[in-house]
Parts: sequence; structure tokens; C-alpha cells
Amino acid sequence: MKIKPPLRLVALDTQVFDSYNFNYKSKVFRNLVKLAQQEKIRLLLTSVTLHEIRAHITEGAVLTSKAIEQAVNDLNKKRFKPQGDTKRVKISANSDLLNEFKKKVQELAPNFEQINQELLDQLEDFLQETDFKIIEVDRVSVVDIFENYFSGTPPFGEGKKKYEFPDAFALLALQKEAEDRNRIIYVVSGDSDWEKFCSSSENLSLIGKLDELLETIIRETDSDEVDECYKLYSDKEDEIKGYIQNNFSDLNFSIDLSGTSLIEWGSEEIEVEVNSVDIIDSSLVNIDDSDAEQPSVVFELEAEVHYDAKVSYESLEYAIYDREDDMYYGVEKIDTVFTQSLKLNVEVTLTLSRDKAYSLCDADIEDITIDPNNTLGEIVIDTGFEDDYY
Repeated sequence: MKIKPPLRLVALDTQVFDSYNFNYKSKVFRNLVKLAQQEKIRLLLTSVTLHEIRAHITEGAVLTSKAIEQAVNDLNKKRFKPQGDTKRVKISANSDLLNEFKKKVQELAPNFEQINQELLDQLEDFLQETDFKIIEVDRVSVVDIFENYFSGTPPFGEGKKKYEFPDAFALLALQKEAEDRNRIIYVVSGDSDWEKFCSSSENLSLIGKLDELLETIIRETDSDEVDECYKLYSDKEDEIKGYIQNNFSDLNFSIDLSGTSLIEWGSEEIEVEVNSVDIIDSSLVNIDDSDAEQPSVVFELEAEVHYDAKVSYESLEYAIYDREDDMYYGVEKIDTVFTQSLKLNVEVTLTLSRDKAYSLCDADIEDITIDPNNTLGEIVIDTGFEDDYY
């Protein structure tokens, strides 16, 4: 019989929430909730980190509401240019269907306050599920903060970086909490300055990614078969890479036109062809053994995709604009290829099988999700266009 391991104290940096795009429905966050409810971890957030998370949510809500507002305003334009066309067309003003469509969109479009409140409520619901503890930063000595600042001690470092003051308060508050409890706090952050601070602390142990923390806990508390799970995953890795290669082009791509005025906006076409896929990292983040005969496991992967983006567009460099016809003449079609690489997250669910001896022996791929937290958004092809605006 295993001795029950002690409750782990786990502190999250704002960067963790950003990296998962505040997706509390993701398997990683749901498993974090499960571990907290099973009293295997105690989630800690400093007051300054919580304020920073809320601020990031609000910043995102501002940008989203502006994008929605712009899209609604575009519907009211009297002229528009279809993609791939060189001439603007008039939108009929007496189409009842079109006018009703515009009206419905305007009615359904959420405003900033609605978006912001919904996202903040989702954060609060997640935190309440985990029964988190807030660590106030008023216990931190301002003298210690400024000593670290002037000495260049992390998280300030070279150049002192005044914007790191919130992180300094958060880290010193966590260190004080760990000292008071005489316990190690596991700090999850991908921030290099947090890593430097924790490396010099006896009480803070940094883990770079949330999925790495979950795997560590699974190995300690949930299963003696983790290594076998990895072996079965390894047997499926080529199939997983093939799926990524075949479905990568279904993501949203665009080209960066911000540096040029010589391309007809809307004329660009992109065809993506994947050359190879590398699996950089894999972490076992969940084991569901509710069906003991066929348990399921979830792996979080970091993959790097190497691809060619075949881009075509209409160049206006030597074209002549006719104001009367409202169109360009002498437009030249340009075709070019950009070779690029992109790192992305992939979530893989495997269903495992057991043999007569009740040992894990085989795996079937149940699901593969590329960019499960929608952190990529639109993938912008770096064209290298230099600024030619006058």
C-alpha cells in the first residue's frame, strides 16, 4: 500500500492562463480542478497575479469588442470588393433579406461589457471549483523589492525592467508563504525571469508548463503504468504526425500586408503544403480508468510543423487606377513560396486495451485536436515586405 503523498502547494503565473487562452474547459484545466477537489493539490494565486489575470481578460475583451464592432460596421458599407475581384460592387439597399440579416447581426453582437463580464465570471467559477487560496502581497517588504530592483536581482535582471514590479511582489509573497509553511511551493510559469528567481530559492520549485506538473502528480499518485502508456503512445506517434500533416492546412492563414501598399487587398490566395512534423515534447496529463478494461489517457504535445506557403496576389506596382471605373488596370499576378515553421499544441486521447494477463497491450486513437485552446488564431505568413507607404 502506498503512503498518501502530501498535498502539493501549486502557484500559477498569469502566463499559464494566457498560454491556455483562458480555456477552463480544456482537459488540462479540468484535470487541475479534479486534483484540487481530490485534495492532491492546493492552488495558490497571489493578489497581484489575480489582478493581472483579470486585466489580461479585460484587454482581450476590448480587442474582441472592437473587432466585432468593425465587422458590424463593414456590413453597413454601401460598396465592397469581393475577394479576388478588382472592382467594388454596390450592395442593394432594398433587399429585405439583407437588411434583416444586418439587423439580426447588430442585435446579437455582444458589447465590451457583456464579453468582459462573461469571461471574468468564467474565471471566478474556475477558481471556486479549485477552492483556491489567495496570497496577499502586503506581507512583502517594499525595502526588499527595491533592494532587488537596484541590485538587478530576478525578476528585474539586467536593465532592471520596471514593468517587473508586479512579478517581484508576487514571487516574494510566494517565497514568504513557503517559508511560513516550511513547505515547497511548485510554481508553474514559462517566464524566464520567474525561472531565474525560483532557481535561487530553496522554497520555490519552478515547473515550466502545467502539463508537466500534471504528469508529475500522475506518476506519484494515479498509476504505476505511466511508462507503458508512453510506450503505447510512441507506437501511435507516426499516425499522429500524419494527422497533423494532413490537417494543418485547414487552419486559418493570412499574409502580412502591413508593410506594403502595392498589393490589392483581398486578392491574396494561400496554399499550404506541409513538409514535415516534429514532436518536440509530450506529457501525459490525464488517466481515466473508470472503465478498468479500457482506460483512456490524454497526452498534451508540442509539435513543430515545417511547411511551404504558396502565396499568390495581385501586384499594383505598375497598375493604373481609373477613378471613373473605380478599378485598376495593368494588375500583375505574382506567385511566390515562403518556407516557414510553426510550433503548436496538440491534444491526443488514446483508448487503451488489456490482454489476458490484465497488462496494457494496445491503444487506439480516440481523438486528435490541433490547437485545442485556439491560441493560434490566424496564422500570419511573414512575407518580409518592407514598408513602402509614402
